[in-house]
Amino acid sequence: MLGFKDMIDKNEHDKMKEIYSTNLTSNVKRSVSPDSIRMVNKDGKEVSLSELNETLVNSLIISDSIILWTDDDSSESFFNIIKGAGILLRNFIIGGLPLRGCITLGEFSLRYSQMRSNRQNIQMTIFGKAITNAYSKTDIQQWVGCTVDNDAIKKFREWEKKHSTMSNFASIEWFCKLKLLARYKVPLKYGPLEKKYVIDWISNTEITERIIREAFSKHKKTVNDWDVRYKLENTIKFYQFIKMKKTHIQYDAFTLRDVPPK
Repeated sequence: MLGFKDMIDKNEHDKMKEIYSTNLTSNVKRSVSPDSIRMVNKDGKEVSLSELNETLVNSLIISDSIILWTDDDSSESFFNIIKGAGILLRNFIIGGLPLRGCITLGEFSLRYSQMRSNRQNIQMTIFGKAITNAYSKTDIQQWVGCTVDNDAIKKFREWEKKHSTMSNFASIEWFCKLKLLARYKVPLKYGPLEKKYVIDWISNTEITERIIREAFSKHKKTVNDWDVRYKLENTIKFYQFIKMKKTHIQYDAFTLRDVPPK
């Protein structure tokens, strides 16, 4: 979460408790259990890619970090987490809490225990390469956004090859057409200048440049800093890049529609 220390320093603890309860907790819940999505072909027959209300994304908030993870590496889980990440980024920027992140593939373990005591003796242990990889690849990003690691893309590509003849077939390119993903040269502190798959949290929303700029200063945060201003302007560039793309796409085979969960 960008600007977290600044926000902590400038707000009373009771105010931070309010921000967490009204913005963080509720928005994380929305991101891990979005509505199910079905595709409808030309004949009006429904073919379901994923029942999102049946495939949950797990979540954990620790201070300024939000961790989302799935139970497996299936195609449904990939779809759910990129959908959830987009909702998370979108809702948090509206709430004045800019985020950056990375979706990685790897082993992950969480262990939780609570001692029987009259004190709060809670032990929660999180570890795994997925965590360290996501952290290192998030920390070098200079914007508000979320990348999708090459290993995660590669894993989904393998699924594509095995199921290319299925009626509910989807591909990375299909996700881009639905404006869930995009290809973009992500601004980094260091490393090669190359295009990466990123979450498209701009399309199909009412987010404006003004909302993004206000998010960086909301909750008494300051933008009077070169590093903060650099991240802000990089985010505005991404916003302008997405908005410049075509707003209407013709689908020959499928249309997308939202259906409320059963």
